[in-house]
Amino acid sequence: EETRLGRKSWKDKYVIANDQTLKYFATSSPDFTKERPRKNLPVAGLMLSKLQKAYKHYRDHSFRVASGEYEMIFSAKDDAERDAWMAFLERVGGSRKRMDTLIEEEVGKIKDEVGS
Repeated sequence: EETRLGRKSWKDKYVIANDQTLKYFATSSPDFTKERPRKNLPVAGLMLSKLQKAYKHYRDHSFRVASGEYEMIFSAKDDAERDAWMAFLERVGGSRKRMDTLIEEEVGKIKDEVGS
């Protein structure tokens, strides 16, 4: 999922990561001879967190990847795939920075918005 100016869209995207960068493309099957990554983020310093399906726009098996002011939310096919992605990014990017406090604040804002 990409959040841009308040818009949320769930589309399949091709994502690849190595020990230096996480790249994602606009499509799920990019032509690498023509298409450049939409984002190319250094894995060092990424903030990662699992997401609960507490918000209507999140899907099961989701996790958040944030770097500076840019944030992406990915959904894996199952918990095992999500955990494998997160473990890999933690391993190559150094220690994971916890975003639990930020998530709790965001869930609180969402609850306020929906009147819960």
